[in-house]
Amino acid sequence: MPPSPPHTPRDQIPWKFRAKGRFEHPVQVRGDAYFRQHRVRLERATPREINALVLGTEPWRCSVLDLNGQLHLECDCPHFRSGHACKHLWAAILAADKALQSGPAGETVPPPAAAAPEPRTNKGPAKHSGKSSGTSTITSPKQAGPSWRELLLPPGTADSATIPGRWDGAPGHVLLRYELRLHPNPALQLVLVQLTVIRQAILKSGEPGRQRTAASITLVEEPDLPEIHRAILELALLERLTERPGAPARYGASRAFEDWPLSASRLPRLLPLLAATGRCRVQRMERGQPTAIIADPLRPGQPLHAALAYDVAPDSAAPHRKELVYTPRLDLDGLALPLAEVPAFFPCSPVHCVVQGALHVVPGLSADRLQALRRAGWRVHVPKQELRALYQTPEGARLPLPEALAPAALP
Repeated sequence: MPPSPPHTPRDQIPWKFRAKGRFEHPVQVRGDAYFRQHRVRLERATPREINALVLGTEPWRCSVLDLNGQLHLECDCPHFRSGHACKHLWAAILAADKALQSGPAGETVPPPAAAAPEPRTNKGPAKHSGKSSGTSTITSPKQAGPSWRELLLPPGTADSATIPGRWDGAPGHVLLRYELRLHPNPALQLVLVQLTVIRQAILKSGEPGRQRTAASITLVEEPDLPEIHRAILELALLERLTERPGAPARYGASRAFEDWPLSASRLPRLLPLLAATGRCRVQRMERGQPTAIIADPLRPGQPLHAALAYDVAPDSAAPHRKELVYTPRLDLDGLALPLAEVPAFFPCSPVHCVVQGALHVVPGLSADRLQALRRAGWRVHVPKQELRALYQTPEGARLPLPEALAPAALP
Protein backbone atom coordinates (compact mmCIF):
# COMPACT_ATOMS: atom_id res chain seq x y z
CA MET A 1 0.00 0.00 0.00
CA PRO A 2 1.59 3.31 -1.07
CA PRO A 3 2.26 5.83 1.68
CA SER A 4 -0.19 8.74 2.08
CA PRO A 5 1.00 12.08 0.72
CA PRO A 6 2.36 14.36 3.42
CA HIS A 7 -0.19 16.79 4.88
CA THR A 8 0.53 20.43 4.11
CA PRO A 9 0.32 22.56 7.26
CA ARG A 10 -2.34 25.25 6.96
CA ASP A 11 0.24 27.94 7.64
CA GLN A 12 2.02 26.96 4.42
CA ILE A 13 -1.08 27.21 2.23
CA PRO A 14 -1.20 30.62 0.47
CA TRP A 15 -3.96 32.92 1.65
CA LYS A 16 -5.56 33.08 -1.81
CA PHE A 17 -6.20 29.32 -1.84
CA ARG A 18 -7.70 29.41 1.64
CA ALA A 19 -9.98 32.35 0.85
CA LYS A 20 -10.82 31.82 -2.83
CA GLY A 21 -14.20 30.23 -2.16
CA ARG A 22 -15.36 33.34 -0.29
CA PHE A 23 -14.93 35.69 -3.28
CA GLU A 24 -16.92 35.86 -6.52
CA HIS A 25 -14.92 35.85 -9.74
CA PRO A 26 -15.62 39.50 -10.74
CA VAL A 27 -14.51 40.60 -7.27
CA GLN A 28 -11.25 38.63 -7.65
CA VAL A 29 -10.61 40.24 -11.04
CA ARG A 30 -11.08 43.74 -9.64
CA GLY A 31 -9.05 42.97 -6.52
CA ASP A 32 -6.22 41.68 -8.71
CA ALA A 33 -6.27 45.00 -10.58
CA TYR A 34 -5.97 46.91 -7.29
CA PHE A 35 -3.05 44.69 -6.26
CA ARG A 36 -1.23 45.27 -9.57
CA GLN A 37 -1.83 49.02 -9.28
CA HIS A 38 0.06 49.04 -5.93
CA ARG A 39 -2.98 50.22 -3.97
CA VAL A 40 -2.30 47.97 -0.95
CA ARG A 41 -0.35 49.27 2.05
CA LEU A 42 0.38 46.23 4.20
CA GLU A 43 0.70 46.83 7.94
CA ARG A 44 1.03 43.19 9.01
CA ALA A 45 1.08 39.90 7.09
CA THR A 46 1.52 36.50 8.72
CA PRO A 47 0.09 33.07 7.86
CA ARG A 48 -2.62 33.75 10.45
CA GLU A 49 -3.32 37.49 10.15
CA ILE A 50 -3.43 40.29 7.58
CA ASN A 51 -3.88 43.99 8.31
CA ALA A 52 -3.79 46.45 5.42
CA LEU A 53 -4.95 49.78 4.10
CA VAL A 54 -6.31 49.64 0.53
CA LEU A 55 -6.66 52.80 -1.52
CA GLY A 56 -10.01 52.77 -3.34
CA THR A 57 -12.37 55.71 -3.74
CA GLU A 58 -10.99 56.44 -0.27
CA PRO A 59 -8.66 54.49 2.04
CA TRP A 60 -10.35 51.33 3.38
CA ARG A 61 -8.99 49.32 6.31
CA CYS A 62 -9.01 45.54 5.84
CA SER A 63 -8.23 42.62 8.12
CA VAL A 64 -8.20 38.84 7.62
CA LEU A 65 -7.85 36.39 10.50
CA ASP A 66 -7.48 32.59 10.37
CA LEU A 67 -8.71 31.07 13.64
CA ASN A 68 -8.78 27.27 13.86
CA GLY A 69 -9.36 26.95 10.14
CA GLN A 70 -12.13 29.60 10.04
CA LEU A 71 -11.55 32.79 8.08
CA HIS A 72 -12.79 36.06 9.54
CA LEU A 73 -12.94 38.93 7.04
CA GLU A 74 -13.43 42.59 7.83
CA CYS A 75 -13.44 45.77 5.69
CA ASP A 76 -15.04 49.12 6.37
CA CYS A 77 -16.12 49.72 2.75
CA PRO A 78 -19.86 49.91 1.86
CA HIS A 79 -19.74 46.76 -0.30
CA PHE A 80 -18.53 44.62 2.62
CA ARG A 81 -21.03 46.22 5.00
CA SER A 82 -23.79 45.13 2.61
CA GLY A 83 -22.78 41.49 3.21
CA HIS A 84 -20.34 40.73 0.37
CA ALA A 85 -16.60 39.99 0.28
CA CYS A 86 -14.99 42.95 -1.47
CA LYS A 87 -12.15 43.63 -3.89
CA HIS A 88 -10.16 45.46 -1.19
CA LEU A 89 -9.88 42.26 0.86
CA TRP A 90 -8.83 40.20 -2.16
CA ALA A 91 -6.17 42.79 -3.06
CA ALA A 92 -4.84 42.64 0.52
CA ILE A 93 -4.73 38.82 0.37
CA LEU A 94 -2.68 38.86 -2.85
CA ALA A 95 -0.29 41.43 -1.40
CA ALA A 96 0.15 39.35 1.76
CA ASP A 97 0.93 36.21 -0.27
CA LYS A 98 3.57 38.08 -2.24
CA ALA A 99 5.13 39.50 0.92
CA LEU A 100 5.16 36.11 2.70
CA GLN A 101 6.88 34.49 -0.27
CA SER A 102 9.77 36.94 -0.05
CA GLY A 103 10.24 37.29 3.72
CA PRO A 104 9.86 35.52 7.08
CA ALA A 105 6.41 35.30 8.59
CA GLY A 106 5.27 36.74 11.88
CA GLU A 107 6.44 40.34 11.63
CA THR A 108 5.34 43.55 10.03
CA VAL A 109 6.24 43.23 6.38
CA PRO A 110 9.20 45.37 5.29
CA PRO A 111 9.42 46.80 1.76
CA PRO A 112 11.05 44.43 -0.73
CA ALA A 113 14.82 44.61 -0.95
CA ALA A 114 16.54 45.82 -4.09
CA ALA A 115 17.65 43.15 -6.52
CA ALA A 116 21.26 42.01 -6.36
CA PRO A 117 23.58 42.79 -9.32
CA GLU A 118 23.71 40.12 -11.97
CA PRO A 119 26.86 38.97 -13.79
CA ARG A 120 27.39 40.21 -17.34
CA THR A 121 26.59 37.47 -19.82
CA ASN A 122 26.83 39.16 -23.23
CA LYS A 123 30.08 38.91 -25.17
CA GLY A 124 30.26 42.49 -26.29
CA PRO A 125 32.86 44.91 -24.90
CA ALA A 126 32.10 46.03 -21.38
CA LYS A 127 31.86 49.71 -20.56
CA HIS A 128 33.97 50.77 -17.59
CA SER A 129 35.29 53.85 -15.91
CA GLY A 130 38.89 53.31 -17.01
CA LYS A 131 40.00 51.11 -14.14
CA SER A 132 40.73 47.52 -15.12
CA SER A 133 39.53 44.59 -13.07
CA GLY A 134 39.75 40.83 -13.25
CA THR A 135 36.07 40.32 -14.11
CA SER A 136 33.68 42.42 -16.14
CA THR A 137 30.23 42.99 -14.60
CA ILE A 138 27.36 45.40 -15.03
CA THR A 139 24.82 46.55 -12.46
CA SER A 140 21.25 45.43 -13.08
CA PRO A 141 18.88 48.29 -13.93
CA LYS A 142 17.17 49.93 -10.99
CA GLN A 143 13.65 48.60 -10.52
CA ALA A 144 11.01 51.21 -11.23
CA GLY A 145 9.01 52.18 -8.15
CA PRO A 146 5.64 53.93 -7.97
CA SER A 147 5.44 57.12 -10.02
CA TRP A 148 4.92 60.52 -8.45
CA ARG A 149 1.32 60.40 -9.71
CA GLU A 150 0.64 57.25 -7.68
CA LEU A 151 2.26 58.76 -4.58
CA LEU A 152 0.85 62.28 -4.69
CA LEU A 153 -2.52 62.07 -6.45
CA PRO A 154 -5.72 60.28 -5.34
CA PRO A 155 -6.12 56.72 -6.66
CA GLY A 156 -7.88 56.52 -10.01
CA THR A 157 -7.08 60.14 -10.95
CA ALA A 158 -3.31 59.93 -11.30
CA ASP A 159 -3.25 60.01 -15.09
CA SER A 160 -6.73 61.27 -15.90
CA ALA A 161 -5.63 64.88 -16.27
CA THR A 162 -2.89 64.10 -18.80
CA ILE A 163 -3.14 60.69 -20.45
CA PRO A 164 -6.48 59.15 -21.46
CA GLY A 165 -6.90 55.49 -20.56
CA ARG A 166 -8.02 52.80 -22.97
CA TRP A 167 -11.66 53.37 -21.95
CA ASP A 168 -11.35 57.15 -22.10
CA GLY A 169 -10.51 57.76 -25.76
CA ALA A 170 -6.82 56.81 -25.94
CA PRO A 171 -5.70 56.47 -29.59
CA GLY A 172 -6.31 52.95 -30.85
CA HIS A 173 -8.76 52.11 -28.06
CA VAL A 174 -12.37 53.04 -27.26
CA LEU A 175 -14.40 55.79 -25.66
CA LEU A 176 -17.31 54.84 -23.42
CA ARG A 177 -20.39 56.98 -23.91
CA TYR A 178 -23.97 56.89 -22.62
CA GLU A 179 -27.40 57.75 -23.94
CA LEU A 180 -30.51 58.32 -21.85
CA ARG A 181 -33.69 58.09 -23.89
CA LEU A 182 -36.91 59.52 -22.50
CA HIS A 183 -40.14 58.02 -23.86
CA PRO A 184 -43.14 60.12 -22.71
CA ASN A 185 -46.52 58.41 -22.39
CA PRO A 186 -49.11 61.22 -22.69
CA ALA A 187 -52.01 58.93 -21.84
CA LEU A 188 -50.48 57.97 -18.47
CA GLN A 189 -48.46 61.18 -18.12
CA LEU A 190 -45.42 59.03 -17.34
CA VAL A 191 -41.90 58.85 -18.76
CA LEU A 192 -39.98 55.65 -19.50
CA VAL A 193 -36.20 56.07 -19.15
CA GLN A 194 -33.85 53.79 -21.10
CA LEU A 195 -30.05 53.58 -20.95
CA THR A 196 -27.66 52.58 -23.75
CA VAL A 197 -23.90 52.19 -23.20
CA ILE A 198 -21.87 52.83 -26.35
CA ARG A 199 -18.34 51.77 -27.26
CA GLN A 200 -16.97 54.36 -29.68
CA ALA A 201 -13.85 53.16 -31.52
CA ILE A 202 -10.94 55.64 -31.51
CA LEU A 203 -8.46 55.50 -34.37
CA LYS A 204 -4.69 55.59 -33.82
CA SER A 205 -4.80 59.15 -35.09
CA GLY A 206 -7.03 60.02 -32.13
CA GLU A 207 -10.08 60.66 -34.32
CA PRO A 208 -13.39 58.84 -33.68
CA GLY A 209 -13.84 55.82 -35.92
CA ARG A 210 -16.99 54.52 -37.58
CA GLN A 211 -17.37 51.54 -35.26
CA ARG A 212 -20.02 52.34 -32.66
CA THR A 213 -21.67 49.45 -30.82
CA ALA A 214 -23.63 48.81 -27.65
CA ALA A 215 -21.32 47.59 -24.88
CA SER A 216 -21.58 43.99 -23.68
CA ILE A 217 -22.58 43.29 -20.08
CA THR A 218 -19.21 41.50 -19.66
CA LEU A 219 -17.56 44.92 -19.77
CA VAL A 220 -18.13 45.21 -16.02
CA GLU A 221 -15.52 42.46 -15.45
CA GLU A 222 -12.68 44.40 -17.11
CA PRO A 223 -10.04 44.86 -14.36
CA ASP A 224 -8.90 48.32 -15.50
CA LEU A 225 -12.36 49.80 -16.01
CA PRO A 226 -12.50 53.19 -14.22
CA GLU A 227 -14.56 53.07 -11.04
CA ILE A 228 -17.17 55.58 -12.18
CA HIS A 229 -18.00 53.48 -15.25
CA ARG A 230 -18.03 50.28 -13.20
CA ALA A 231 -20.48 51.82 -10.73
CA ILE A 232 -22.82 52.84 -13.57
CA LEU A 233 -22.75 49.39 -15.18
CA GLU A 234 -23.26 47.58 -11.86
CA LEU A 235 -26.31 49.71 -11.06
CA ALA A 236 -27.72 48.98 -14.51
CA LEU A 237 -27.08 45.27 -14.04
CA LEU A 238 -29.01 45.35 -10.77
CA GLU A 239 -32.09 46.23 -12.82
CA ARG A 240 -31.81 42.90 -14.57
CA LEU A 241 -30.83 40.86 -11.52
CA THR A 242 -33.72 42.14 -9.39
CA GLU A 243 -36.50 41.45 -11.90
CA ARG A 244 -39.36 39.75 -10.14
CA PRO A 245 -39.90 36.10 -11.10
CA GLY A 246 -42.85 35.77 -13.44
CA ALA A 247 -42.80 39.47 -14.40
CA PRO A 248 -42.74 40.33 -18.13
CA ALA A 249 -39.11 40.13 -19.33
CA ARG A 250 -37.82 43.61 -20.11
CA TYR A 251 -34.36 42.57 -21.32
CA GLY A 252 -34.91 39.27 -23.14
CA ALA A 253 -31.72 37.36 -23.92
CA SER A 254 -29.74 40.49 -24.78
CA ARG A 255 -26.19 40.63 -23.46
CA ALA A 256 -25.68 44.25 -24.43
CA PHE A 257 -26.45 47.49 -22.57
CA GLU A 258 -28.95 48.70 -25.16
CA ASP A 259 -32.27 50.38 -24.32
CA TRP A 260 -32.23 49.08 -20.74
CA PRO A 261 -35.30 50.35 -18.85
CA LEU A 262 -34.34 52.06 -15.59
CA SER A 263 -36.57 52.01 -12.53
CA ALA A 264 -37.27 55.06 -10.41
CA SER A 265 -35.38 53.52 -7.50
CA ARG A 266 -32.06 53.47 -9.45
CA LEU A 267 -32.25 56.91 -11.02
CA PRO A 268 -31.19 59.01 -7.98
CA ARG A 269 -27.90 57.06 -7.83
CA LEU A 270 -27.33 56.68 -11.57
CA LEU A 271 -28.04 60.20 -12.79
CA PRO A 272 -25.27 62.03 -10.83
CA LEU A 273 -22.74 59.40 -11.98
CA LEU A 274 -23.77 59.78 -15.61
CA ALA A 275 -23.54 63.56 -15.35
CA ALA A 276 -20.07 63.30 -13.77
CA THR A 277 -18.71 61.38 -16.79
CA GLY A 278 -19.40 64.28 -19.12
CA ARG A 279 -20.29 61.73 -21.83
CA CYS A 280 -24.04 61.24 -21.46
CA ARG A 281 -26.54 62.46 -24.03
CA VAL A 282 -30.18 62.93 -22.99
CA GLN A 283 -32.78 62.88 -25.75
CA ARG A 284 -36.54 62.75 -26.00
CA MET A 285 -38.06 59.98 -28.08
CA GLU A 286 -41.41 59.54 -29.82
CA ARG A 287 -42.43 56.33 -31.56
CA GLY A 288 -38.88 55.03 -31.31
CA GLN A 289 -37.30 58.07 -32.98
CA PRO A 290 -35.37 60.95 -31.33
CA THR A 291 -37.26 64.23 -31.47
CA ALA A 292 -35.13 66.53 -29.31
CA ILE A 293 -31.70 66.56 -27.68
CA ILE A 294 -32.13 67.79 -24.12
CA ALA A 295 -28.46 67.68 -23.06
CA ASP A 296 -25.26 66.70 -24.87
CA PRO A 297 -23.47 66.16 -22.66
CA LEU A 298 -25.37 66.10 -19.40
CA ARG A 299 -23.34 67.83 -16.70
CA PRO A 300 -23.72 68.29 -12.92
CA GLY A 301 -25.71 71.36 -11.96
CA GLN A 302 -23.98 74.24 -10.19
CA PRO A 303 -25.57 74.32 -7.70
CA LEU A 304 -26.91 70.78 -7.78
CA HIS A 305 -30.04 71.48 -5.72
CA ALA A 306 -32.90 73.60 -7.00
CA ALA A 307 -35.50 75.16 -4.72
CA LEU A 308 -39.21 74.71 -5.36
CA ALA A 309 -41.17 77.94 -4.94
CA TYR A 310 -44.55 79.34 -5.94
CA ASP A 311 -45.83 82.54 -7.53
CA VAL A 312 -49.34 83.98 -7.22
CA ALA A 313 -51.21 84.40 -10.49
CA PRO A 314 -51.90 88.19 -10.49
CA ASP A 315 -55.46 87.95 -11.80
CA SER A 316 -56.46 85.53 -9.02
CA ALA A 317 -55.77 88.13 -6.30
CA ALA A 318 -58.66 90.32 -7.48
CA PRO A 319 -61.43 90.71 -4.81
CA HIS A 320 -64.10 89.12 -6.97
CA ARG A 321 -62.05 85.96 -7.47
CA LYS A 322 -63.02 83.09 -5.17
CA GLU A 323 -59.73 81.23 -5.54
CA LEU A 324 -56.07 82.14 -5.23
CA VAL A 325 -53.95 80.43 -7.88
CA TYR A 326 -50.31 79.41 -7.31
CA THR A 327 -47.92 78.47 -10.13
CA PRO A 328 -44.80 76.42 -9.21
CA ARG A 329 -41.30 77.45 -10.26
CA LEU A 330 -37.65 76.42 -9.75
CA ASP A 331 -35.12 78.80 -8.24
CA LEU A 332 -31.60 78.12 -9.57
CA ASP A 333 -28.98 80.59 -8.36
CA GLY A 334 -30.72 83.67 -9.71
CA LEU A 335 -32.70 81.88 -12.42
CA ALA A 336 -36.45 81.54 -11.82
CA LEU A 337 -38.00 79.02 -14.21
CA PRO A 338 -41.68 78.00 -14.20
CA LEU A 339 -42.03 74.26 -13.70
CA ALA A 340 -44.03 74.05 -16.93
CA GLU A 341 -40.94 75.24 -18.87
CA VAL A 342 -38.43 72.73 -17.48
CA PRO A 343 -37.14 70.71 -20.48
CA ALA A 344 -37.11 67.27 -18.80
CA PHE A 345 -38.00 65.57 -15.54
CA PHE A 346 -36.88 62.13 -14.37
CA PRO A 347 -39.62 60.15 -12.59
CA CYS A 348 -37.88 59.50 -9.28
CA SER A 349 -38.03 60.81 -5.73
CA PRO A 350 -36.68 63.36 -5.14
CA VAL A 351 -37.35 64.59 -8.65
CA HIS A 352 -34.30 65.18 -10.89
CA CYS A 353 -34.54 67.53 -13.85
CA VAL A 354 -32.45 69.00 -16.67
CA VAL A 355 -32.17 72.76 -17.12
CA GLN A 356 -29.81 74.25 -19.73
CA GLY A 357 -28.02 70.90 -20.07
CA ALA A 358 -27.34 70.53 -16.33
CA LEU A 359 -28.73 67.99 -13.87
CA HIS A 360 -30.51 69.35 -10.80
CA VAL A 361 -32.26 67.77 -7.80
CA VAL A 362 -35.44 69.24 -6.34
CA PRO A 363 -35.56 68.29 -2.63
CA GLY A 364 -39.06 67.83 -1.27
CA LEU A 365 -40.62 67.23 -4.68
CA SER A 366 -41.67 63.60 -5.17
CA ALA A 367 -42.56 61.92 -8.45
CA ASP A 368 -46.20 61.57 -7.34
CA ARG A 369 -46.46 65.25 -6.46
CA LEU A 370 -44.87 66.24 -9.77
CA GLN A 371 -47.38 64.09 -11.65
CA ALA A 372 -50.27 65.68 -9.71
CA LEU A 373 -49.00 69.18 -10.57
CA ARG A 374 -48.74 68.22 -14.24
CA ARG A 375 -52.29 66.86 -14.26
CA ALA A 376 -53.50 70.09 -12.64
CA GLY A 377 -51.98 72.10 -15.50
CA TRP A 378 -49.20 73.47 -13.25
CA ARG A 379 -51.71 75.55 -11.30
CA VAL A 380 -52.80 75.08 -7.67
CA HIS A 381 -56.24 76.52 -6.84
CA VAL A 382 -56.86 77.42 -3.18
CA PRO A 383 -60.34 78.68 -2.14
CA LYS A 384 -59.88 81.98 -0.36
CA GLN A 385 -62.00 80.87 2.59
CA GLU A 386 -59.39 78.14 3.19
CA LEU A 387 -56.34 80.42 3.08
CA ARG A 388 -56.23 80.84 6.87
CA ALA A 389 -55.96 77.05 7.32
CA LEU A 390 -53.23 76.95 4.66
CA TYR A 391 -51.16 79.69 6.25
CA GLN A 392 -51.32 78.09 9.66
CA THR A 393 -49.13 75.23 8.33
CA PRO A 394 -45.31 75.57 8.12
CA GLU A 395 -45.42 75.08 4.35
CA GLY A 396 -48.22 77.59 3.86
CA ALA A 397 -46.45 80.23 5.95
CA ARG A 398 -43.65 80.28 3.35
CA LEU A 399 -46.00 80.92 0.42
CA PRO A 400 -46.39 84.43 -1.00
CA LEU A 401 -49.62 86.24 -0.11
CA PRO A 402 -50.97 89.44 -1.68
CA GLU A 403 -51.17 92.34 0.76
CA ALA A 404 -54.96 92.51 0.38
CA LEU A 405 -55.14 88.96 1.66
CA ALA A 406 -52.80 89.33 4.64
CA PRO A 407 -53.63 87.04 7.59
CA ALA A 408 -55.33 89.89 9.44
CA ALA A 409 -57.71 90.37 6.50
CA LEU A 410 -58.44 86.68 6.04
CA PRO A 411 -61.97 85.48 6.90
